[in-house]
Amino acid sequence: MAFYGDSDIPAMHADAGVPVSFGLVHGFALWDISDDEMLALEASVVVGKTYRAQLHTNTFKGLKQGSILVVEEKDYRVTATRQINDGAELHAFCLPV
Repeated sequence: MAFYGDSDIPAMHADAGVPVSFGLVHGFALWDISDDEMLALEASVVVGKTYRAQLHTNTFKGLKQGSILVVEEKDYRVTATRQINDGAELHAFCLPV
């Protein structure tokens, strides 16, 4: 159960996030770089870096696969998006350009 509204998300991201740009749109995102399991086989596991931005959906309208997202002045290509929190926020999975 969320105790905040859609209009509160940009302020929450500004408090805990990093600067992000998409075209002429500037805002903040919760940014995460982690080592994740990409492929698990019987006797081995392939691990790789995952780059993920959690964004306010209404601020970053039009963001989709193939878009360029600038995070902390570095370019990343969006490889996939997924809506979360009833569509109020968006996970953008990225790779460095």
